[in-house]
Amino acid sequence: MRYYRNSKFRVFIASISCHNKMGLGQSYLYIYLESKDDKYGESIDANNRYEVTSTKGILTECDSFEVVTHKIDVRKPNDMIYDIYIYDSKRIATKASYIFAYCSPTVKSHVVKEVKVYYSVLAPHKPLAITFVREKEDTHHCDIDKLRKVGWDWAKNITEHASSNLVELLKQQYKNFAWDRTIEFDQGNKPTSQVIVFPRAIDGIHYRLVFIPNQGHPVLNRSCLFNFNTEHKSGTGDSFVQNGCQSSSSGDKNKLDSYFLEKVKSKLYFNGIIVYFARKEEKNKVSLDEKHDDNMALLVEFINSCETIGIKRKDKDGCLWAEEKVVYTDQQSRVNALKKIKEEAESYNCNTVIIEHKSNYTCGTTVTTETKTSYNKYTHQFTVEKELNILFERKTITIDSFSPSSIQTKKVEVFYLKYKTKDKGEQDDGKPFLIAIYKNGEDKPAKVFHFTLKEDFKEWKELEAGKFKDKFTRIDNETKCTTELHYLKILVYQILTTDVSQPPPEPPTPTDPVRPGVDPEIPPPLPGPDWWLIIGCSVGGFLLLVALVVGYAIYWYNTTIRLLT
Repeated sequence: MRYYRNSKFRVFIASISCHNKMGLGQSYLYIYLESKDDKYGESIDANNRYEVTSTKGILTECDSFEVVTHKIDVRKPNDMIYDIYIYDSKRIATKASYIFAYCSPTVKSHVVKEVKVYYSVLAPHKPLAITFVREKEDTHHCDIDKLRKVGWDWAKNITEHASSNLVELLKQQYKNFAWDRTIEFDQGNKPTSQVIVFPRAIDGIHYRLVFIPNQGHPVLNRSCLFNFNTEHKSGTGDSFVQNGCQSSSSGDKNKLDSYFLEKVKSKLYFNGIIVYFARKEEKNKVSLDEKHDDNMALLVEFINSCETIGIKRKDKDGCLWAEEKVVYTDQQSRVNALKKIKEEAESYNCNTVIIEHKSNYTCGTTVTTETKTSYNKYTHQFTVEKELNILFERKTITIDSFSPSSIQTKKVEVFYLKYKTKDKGEQDDGKPFLIAIYKNGEDKPAKVFHFTLKEDFKEWKELEAGKFKDKFTRIDNETKCTTELHYLKILVYQILTTDVSQPPPEPPTPTDPVRPGVDPEIPPPLPGPDWWLIIGCSVGGFLLLVALVVGYAIYWYNTTIRLLT
């Protein structure tokens, strides 16, 4: 008989085959896949009855998939040799329309206690796999498409259709179902195209909108997350998001600045996107025609296989979101998580300053720039005073012992040092060096905090507001010649942490210094007469004189006497 299971007469042959093993009196029960949160059951025979309780849950190993557990309860547990017929419906249309029959367990260990059916959160109507749970938690994970083709089989043969890795089976099943299509999530100007959207109720208050890709190159622009119109295409039964969605404005209830989607930018392509909403009042149904912008968007999930990026709302106005994974294990824990998000968001009404932002952002915050020689000042101006929240790199920062919630403000100034590099020219430092907070429209800041030479904001110190103006006068005057960031930081830090020193006293009128007294120099004593020298010189002089006289006498004789004679 197994030779015929794949033929076009599979359904008829299968029903006969399942009954022939035990005879026409074989017991049987039904599992209805569309009964996802229900109780149902019938009589197995004249003396026995079964009841099935179906509950929704989340697959722990991969929360991109939901599981519906159909738990079987038989009145006489010792009489549990029965066939199971699985129908992809809420009730039987025809008995031969089942998708699979689990036939004739001959031993107790083959009797099925539970049937688990798995769905992607992006395709909640398409069952992907079935797990048969038998005695002692003996589980068998089966590809539902293969079960459809087989049609039926004996309980002892179920291992032939089973997979050892449930998560990998589900990922491959959904990939095949969706033709491996993805949505490109664009935060620029790309037009929305080829994106299908449908609503899913959670309870009377909460619901979700699911965006999935169609064929071609599906694109969902950020502006279409909360504000969109749809077009119903005949022949498909699907509703497509129309291009030209209006970007969220500061007055909209739901808005999400691209600043909070930094991690999404790095992924770009997703299997699908889900937006969770909460109404003010309960409704029995959810439809695309509902005014979603009147309801509060609580959570946006970007789904890529088993990885989910969750962006959670944190304040009343939709100006503060955070990348946080919301954990839930079943339908009720999901509802509880959404309730908590809504309660916390509604109770927090604040002005969020994104200190990296140097231009206007979604919540109507105006940012103006004032340029100085060594720094830039960015003024964040809000429309009304509210409790302050300061963000840096998408996280609320803590400055010293200051509690931002302790002050109401609508004006905050953020100062960044400037420096120059050969490659990029002039640019701002990566972190600010000072933040000034104003309140009540005053000209003088109520609170001023400045950096230290450590990186952590917790290490920042408060500056006396009265010194604020003088400090910047000094910074303007004393940093003109410094463009190297390291030395600029040191110089500015010294200015912020030291007072101007008092000028030195006037020096006295200079006078010529008194030269110290000097003892007169005493010449050495004259040496005594050298008698031998005197005598020698005298004798020599005498002899010379005699020689001269004799010489002259001879000369006179020769020239005078001799001539006369």
